[in-house]
Amino acid sequence: MKPFFSIIIAAYNSEKYLEQCLESIVNQTEKSIEIIVVNDGSCDRTKEILDAYIEKEKNSKLKVIHKKRNQGQSKAIITALEIVTGEYVSFVDSDDWIDEDYYLKIRKYLEKVPEVLITGYISEPGGIIRTNYKTDCMMSGKELIESNPVVHTSYDACFSWRMFFKTAFLKENQLLPNEKIVIGEDTEYNLRILKIAKKAMAIDYCGYHYRVDNPNSLVHQSYKKTLENDLILLYPTRKNFSEDKIYLQDMAKYYTDVMIFNVIRNAKESPNRFQIKGMRRILNEKWLLESYKLVPSSSMAFSYKERILRFCMKKRLSLICFLYYKFKRQIV
Repeated sequence: MKPFFSIIIAAYNSEKYLEQCLESIVNQTEKSIEIIVVNDGSCDRTKEILDAYIEKEKNSKLKVIHKKRNQGQSKAIITALEIVTGEYVSFVDSDDWIDEDYYLKIRKYLEKVPEVLITGYISEPGGIIRTNYKTDCMMSGKELIESNPVVHTSYDACFSWRMFFKTAFLKENQLLPNEKIVIGEDTEYNLRILKIAKKAMAIDYCGYHYRVDNPNSLVHQSYKKTLENDLILLYPTRKNFSEDKIYLQDMAKYYTDVMIFNVIRNAKESPNRFQIKGMRRILNEKWLLESYKLVPSSSMAFSYKERILRFCMKKRLSLICFLYYKFKRQIV
């Protein structure tokens, strides 16, 4: 019988947390599931753990694909999407886990047959994170995003693992992750899906446990080689999703209040020496220049010193900004 849920796990060097993740899924009270794990060229014990689970389960519920080399999460997901058979697709990160009745509770919300369902989640550590979307109301994906005035600054467009996608909808529209994006690939994918979805819904239910203290995760790497290029690739999808003023201003605040500082901090951590040409390149990025035009000046002033700094950044005074950050130990 066709499973109701296809659960995709992309695993790379996940030996420390993988068993907890798998146990939480294998022992679900909802039994109409298939589990597809893509071992993305791991060089630790991930393969051995997965092979042991195949032997232990001895049924077709668990499918494992071992890849010889690491090709990235997007490619791993694409590989899994080629063989899914369930009514709905969901994702679980290999270092996370879910409540025992997670899929059973989710299934009742899917009786309305949305193309996309978005949930809250539990940050570990941190606690419950509820969505800022309008909840329990079916609408288009565009309307759903626009119901959230802080969709970018609250990171509510992130994390595909908090979403459930109707499999037929994904396949009919050939919706696959962008393999060129490494950081933020889930946000780009989610927004691209939601832009064309006619039936989307958000709920407050939280049964997914998101581990934020994994020191080996990409987010904890001090230097992210692809960060600047990923921002460039992701920007058109964010920008072109909606022309709503509140949406665009929140997007602009995300870039001017958050990402510009992340990018500068990342540049300082680069193995290549931080130089003024790097600052000049950053301050001339399209995503930043256009964002400064969208954000009211009053919203950018938190202190006299920061007001001066942001003025220099907005006016692309590269030398002043470079000297400030070159000798500053901690970036705001």
